[in-house]
Amino acid sequence: MKSFLLKILLFLSILAVILAVGLALPATPRAKTSLLFSMPKKDSLLRHVEKPRIVLVGGSNVSMSLDSQTIKDSLGRNPINTGVHAAIGLVYMLDHTIPEIKSGDVVVVIPEYDQLFGDFAYGANELFRTIFDVRNTNVNTLRWKQFKNIYEFLPAYAVSKYMPSEYKTSGGDAVYLRDAFNSYGDCYKRLENREPNELVFGHIDRPFNPEIITILKDFETKVKAKGASMILAFPAFEARSYDNSADKIMEVEKAYHNNHFTVIGNPQKYRFPNELMYDTPYHLSTKGVQVRTQMLIAELLYEAKIPRHE
Repeated sequence: MKSFLLKILLFLSILAVILAVGLALPATPRAKTSLLFSMPKKDSLLRHVEKPRIVLVGGSNVSMSLDSQTIKDSLGRNPINTGVHAAIGLVYMLDHTIPEIKSGDVVVVIPEYDQLFGDFAYGANELFRTIFDVRNTNVNTLRWKQFKNIYEFLPAYAVSKYMPSEYKTSGGDAVYLRDAFNSYGDCYKRLENREPNELVFGHIDRPFNPEIITILKDFETKVKAKGASMILAFPAFEARSYDNSADKIMEVEKAYHNNHFTVIGNPQKYRFPNELMYDTPYHLSTKGVQVRTQMLIAELLYEAKIPRHE
């Protein structure tokens, strides 16, 4: 029995060393081509772009579905598109952005609807990789529920460092690569002859999470304390996916208004036909980007009363 236990202990020790070394190794060449590695550039924008500024916060519904040059031309503000991927989680997006908000900033937060349900806003594998591969984030700054959401990804992440395929760069659709983003942080590379989106999201079956409203309120308070303002807006969402979760989307809209946020637009306006989508229910084609951008600009000017800067 003692010999057996020693063998088990040895096996676990070897496994622990393998995982620890894998965790400590730097990001692989394949990982470094990922859109997650657009984050350092976006962080630099948050630190260095001059006033007046408009800061756009959200997942890929922000990065892949807005035209910041048009926003700048219309509002006279310097846009910073911080969006990357929804599965990083809204909580991390807000916590990471708030230190760089400056007096006079207009902060437009556009969460994907999933962020308000269950524990989606606390992140998934993309948050794990953001922490260990991209930003080397001090894990002490994470919230307990973020740890709870992402610890399960550690073994697969560590083992991936030993996979030969991780040491070869890969192609694929340019929108998912690090170099897909322009000087504002917008994704600007698309396959213009791509087949229309075929993905349809089903009903959101997780319960509404009021904690996320509390976190948004806390973010709004911190933004105002810095002499800036926060506005909530709605993402463009493919029509069939919208209809599948219409009841949940109405719940989000009601919560925003009941908690007295500054809200522009309404979800129904952003129920987009599939011909304006790119490859997911949250990603727009080039034409869709222009339609949505003009809608957002009009709401900022005439509903939020954001003054133009000449």
